[in-house]
Amino acid sequence: MSTRRIILIGAARSGTKIIRDSLANATDIGSVPYDINFVWRYGNESMPDDTLSDVTASVATRRFITKYVDRYANNGVVLEKTVSNSLRIPFVQQIFPDATFIHLIRDGIDAIGSTRSQWLAPTDKAYMLRKLRHFPPRLLPSYGRKFAMGLLARQNREAPRATWGVRYAGIDEDLKRDGLLVACAQQWRYSVESALTALDNLDLKVINVRYEELVAHPGTVLGNLAKDLDLSAHPSVLGGVESRVTDENVGKGSRQLSREELIAIGPIVDPTLERLGYKKVVERIRDDHASNAMDIP
Repeated sequence: MSTRRIILIGAARSGTKIIRDSLANATDIGSVPYDINFVWRYGNESMPDDTLSDVTASVATRRFITKYVDRYANNGVVLEKTVSNSLRIPFVQQIFPDATFIHLIRDGIDAIGSTRSQWLAPTDKAYMLRKLRHFPPRLLPSYGRKFAMGLLARQNREAPRATWGVRYAGIDEDLKRDGLLVACAQQWRYSVESALTALDNLDLKVINVRYEELVAHPGTVLGNLAKDLDLSAHPSVLGGVESRVTDENVGKGSRQLSREELIAIGPIVDPTLERLGYKKVVERIRDDHASNAMDIP
């Protein structure tokens, strides 16, 4: 029996984990439990970034990725989400030409604020150990030293900063020149713009989902998503998701980032925010100023 592949695309901190875990649970399909950038870069480990632009996947690369992903299939279906795939959808299509894509979009200001927090968070050793159980032994020679250096960088303030999330072309230069927040803004912009361009121009089956709608009505959104994917969902599981998922993080980025920080990233993210139908930074600042003025007695 052939395996159906569902590829979930979304920028870092867009809620992809919510969809992956909840949809797999509700429909009894399989899912790859962690982001597997190290698998997607098999055979291309020396590439300086995650775009893998103009790379033609070799037979060995296709075989390796397919075998790794498909081992998590259940009932003939597997769902995979690796945030760096936002940058390389044409490459993903080479591996899985018949895949269905889910594109999850979130307000960039919220995603950027959450991404910066993740960069600065201490390493979750228990999480890393669980993920290591899924690490292919054949990749240890190419990734072992890199992984160890990454852990060191997260623990030692004097060590070079390890990349968290997607590596777009030029990220190291942006970090050195402009700092972490700008790099986070660029990560979001590159992820979203690359995904939109590829999904608009390639002949793919795509289902679009908004994070804000997902967290406002999780049971309904996931139920409709299951129908669109021709999957049967358990109502009891969807009801459980409805009780666990909240919309408390909607708008958190605007509350988390200072006015000066918002102004700094505005030129980077405003065109993409406008393209997606979200408020631009200048509009948020103006609305916040008007709201504060009304509060003055």
